[in-house]
Amino acid sequence: SAKSVCATCLGISIHQVRNCSLPHLWNGTEVFAQRQGRELSARGTGKPICLYFNLPKGCTDSSHSQKHICSGCGSPSHGAQACIRAESTDSSHSV
Repeated sequence: SAKSVCATCLGISIHQVRNCSLPHLWNGTEVFAQRQGRELSARGTGKPICLYFNLPKGCTDSSHSQKHICSGCGSPSHGAQACIRAESTDSSHSV
């Protein structure tokens, strides 16, 4: 089964992703999004980011105020699961 990445640190290691508030990504670089309780927001601006958009199932609700942007880099074209900054979930992947 495919692993999913944490919406905050973009890592695949087993940890409490629901409560992850690491100040850095899995590789040590600074996070784009910060966790505040159950919410995600863009670090610096505080703009709310949709957590569900960044989970494997995604989000189709366009009526809420949280932005559908990647919690890893801020792009509106994908969520954290498809972010280039995410730790690879494919162990057979080679560059």
